[in-house]
Amino acid sequence: MTTPVRGRRSSFVRRMAVSAAVVTGVLYVLALLLIGLTVSEVGEGADSTPMHQCRHTSQRPRDAVVSTHEVRFVPPAIMCRTTDGKRFDSGVVSSGYHLTLGVAFATTLVFTAAAFVQADRRAAAAAQRG
Repeated sequence: MTTPVRGRRSSFVRRMAVSAAVVTGVLYVLALLLIGLTVSEVGEGADSTPMHQCRHTSQRPRDAVVSTHEVRFVPPAIMCRTTDGKRFDSGVVSSGYHLTLGVAFATTLVFTAAAFVQADRRAAAAAQRG
C-alpha cells in the first residue's frame, strides 16, 4: 500500500520542524556552555578579574575601565559593564553565531507553523468526509 503524497509531505514538514528544533536547541546549549566555561574562569588566578574577554575586546569603549560582567540568556551573551555604566558585548559568542542561532530559530518557527496548518487542513478534510 502506498502512502498518499499529502501524507508524505506532512510527514516531511513534521520531520523538518523537529530537526530544526533539535539544531536550534543544540546551538543554544553550545552557546550556554561556552558562556559557562568563560565565566567559570573569572576569579581563578591572577589577572582574572574583571574577565579577560571584557578587557581585551575591540568593542570596549576607548579609555573605559571595565568593572563587571553580566550573563544574558536571550540572546546568549556576556555583557561587560564599565565604571561609568556603559555596556558592551564581550564577543564570547560572536555575532555570526547569533545570526546562525536566529536563522535556526526562525526555521523552526516556520516549519512548526506549516506542520500545524497541515494538521488543521487534514482535520478539516476528515470532518467534511464524515
